[in-house]
Amino acid sequence: MAKKDYSPAEAVKLYIGDLEFDAIRITETSEYRMSQSQVLKAISVAKYYLARLPYHAPDKARRLASKGFTWVSLAVKYYDGKQSRYAETLSLDDAFTLWRFEDKNDNVKAEIILDALGKDSLRDRFDQVYGTCRTIEQRREDDNRIMDKPRKSHPLFGDKNMDKVASFLKSGTQPP
Repeated sequence: MAKKDYSPAEAVKLYIGDLEFDAIRITETSEYRMSQSQVLKAISVAKYYLARLPYHAPDKARRLASKGFTWVSLAVKYYDGKQSRYAETLSLDDAFTLWRFEDKNDNVKAEIILDALGKDSLRDRFDQVYGTCRTIEQRREDDNRIMDKPRKSHPLFGDKNMDKVASFLKSGTQPP
């Protein structure tokens, strides 16, 4: 069995709301990347999703590729402040493309992340033209305000039918 080559990298913590990611930078090229498993975990998708998708859902894999997903991962080794870590990584473009693809396939967690990123980017552009800057804490607070807002009702049940569904299931309409 051949030994895997890992590209040296460095990482710091990056937060989107309360979601924590390793912001990875490849030492040689300064390219930014994200841990594939963290990208998938953020939207509650199994860590082997991308490896299995071409075999279990080839049409879905082709649609994802048609949206610009490259399927190129890079194995990296980095120190996270406590220990050395090894990770398969995705480019920022691929991470965003995957989240957008999953959002369009009704993944609510992907929708929430993209809402936070989009609004944060717009706010950043205003901050830049006015020469202001938000702290990491302010940015995180803004993200959480967006990510914690109530979402639209379930398309299958809607608000009107939730009482009927709760009655049928003999449960309340409030979350546990």
